[in-house]
Amino acid sequence: MQNFTKDCLLPNRLRSANITVFDNFNYSDAMATCIDLMNRFISAGHDRARQLSMIRNFSLAPLITIHAAQATGKETIDVINAVEKGRGIFWDRLINRKSQVVALAEKHEELASQYRDIRKRMGQIEQPDVFFKDQPQDKFLLKSEMNDLVIKIRQQNGFEDFLLPPIDPSKIQTYASQGPVVMLVAGLGPNNGYALVISTDSVFSLNLVGYSQEACKGKFDLLRLGLDQASDFLAPTADSLHQVLTWLWYVAAEPVLNKLGLVGSQSPSDVTPRLWWITCNWVNRLPLHAAGDHLKRLKTNEPCTVMDRVISSYSPTLKSLMYSRTRMEELGKQSSTTTQPQNALLAAMEETIDRPKLDNAFQEVERVKAILEPQFQVSSFTNPPPTREVVIKGLRKCTIAHLACHGEADPSDPLRSKILLQDWGPKPLRVGFIMRMEMENCQLAYLSACETAVSKDEQLAEEGLHISGAFQMAGVPNTVATWWEINDQEAVPVVEEFYGRLKGEDGRIDVGRAAGALRGALLEMRDMGVSPFVWGSYVHSGA
Repeated sequence: MQNFTKDCLLPNRLRSANITVFDNFNYSDAMATCIDLMNRFISAGHDRARQLSMIRNFSLAPLITIHAAQATGKETIDVINAVEKGRGIFWDRLINRKSQVVALAEKHEELASQYRDIRKRMGQIEQPDVFFKDQPQDKFLLKSEMNDLVIKIRQQNGFEDFLLPPIDPSKIQTYASQGPVVMLVAGLGPNNGYALVISTDSVFSLNLVGYSQEACKGKFDLLRLGLDQASDFLAPTADSLHQVLTWLWYVAAEPVLNKLGLVGSQSPSDVTPRLWWITCNWVNRLPLHAAGDHLKRLKTNEPCTVMDRVISSYSPTLKSLMYSRTRMEELGKQSSTTTQPQNALLAAMEETIDRPKLDNAFQEVERVKAILEPQFQVSSFTNPPPTREVVIKGLRKCTIAHLACHGEADPSDPLRSKILLQDWGPKPLRVGFIMRMEMENCQLAYLSACETAVSKDEQLAEEGLHISGAFQMAGVPNTVATWWEINDQEAVPVVEEFYGRLKGEDGRIDVGRAAGALRGALLEMRDMGVSPFVWGSYVHSGA
């Protein structure tokens, strides 16, 4: 096993320089060291393309590290830290710049200023469209300068974990303040997997019999086969998808929910609890939010599905979850103190060059407009069709953004995944651009397009690099997106039900209700007998 790890996980340069790691420490500590070295190695990339290539080279390292920590009896919190450290590298870099530096500036403005200055200079070197042929020494000096500064910052009271995932159990449990957080890890090969669970009461690991890499791959292949064959989204049967959802329920979701005591509402007045799935391992590709024995539920009314027991949301990492929550709090306070009307951006593409016509896109936007307009100042772009420039300007000032158009997940480079607007040929709105934007006011992005929460590059699945993730990186705390192709006819009732459920008792739109509103809309469709190929695609991510 150690030979497999050395030969398969480490690039030649790192392998030759640090081979003694495997000779002097036990296996788990060696892999933890590998992850630390990996982060340093990747951060030295010249540009995003190079960094993505490095992450691909290390793609197995996080999973092996997690299993090594679990197998050698590490505390659950140590295993969780292993999950966090080796994943979401792009997320980590963006969040640290946007959140922790703001907190640092409030207490230590000079240190924050130095950090921003070094980051700016490093960013100039990392620009992908500029080749700095004669600057390797400058980059080395900047890295050294940054390391010294980070050490100094961590010596300050309250900033001991600056740029690091939390290591204190009491801090870890703060992530469960609004509901449990769950990480699912499939067992290597045919071996059993386990769930890593954070609740306000405890942090624990739960064995999941049958939740293995082999089984997950088999179910994912079955899911893809069903999606490929589903030419009619209104078909009354969806056997392959029901098989996948039922298997996910009995093998993974039900054991976790039962252990947490989340067994379904006992009375109509009960508040449905929330739960966050961290998108590690196969959770990136298998729809946990829709898991359940739905056919049994429709026959017996038994709460044997995730949707009937909890309100599901997704987040790439713990740190990204906290970032989304902090952003939501900031934006909520901001909107409550201003007297200016809130803005909504609505954009629809009924006809797109070289793509199928979306006959119901205009109708979808009109339904949303009718619900929002009493409270929001709505900017609706349908005819003439919206361009990239128009949408970008709208995103910078709106509170809610709703895009009804085509979306595409690039199979080879997730940063090139895009939203297709009028000028998408010469000016595509890509993930790589969206993630660098500053959406200072936007609380919700509803991405009514295909595959907006999907990364098709399996080696980069842990990075959360897709259209939905890009909006969150840009500061949007709530996104509604899709895992596979959706039928634009069925998108209209989902949208109408969703926005209607955003209204509180006072009749005003409350974006904080987004996750629950989506669940309610999808349950409504499920109970009407609509195929899971329709309602199973939609997901809420973020706060």
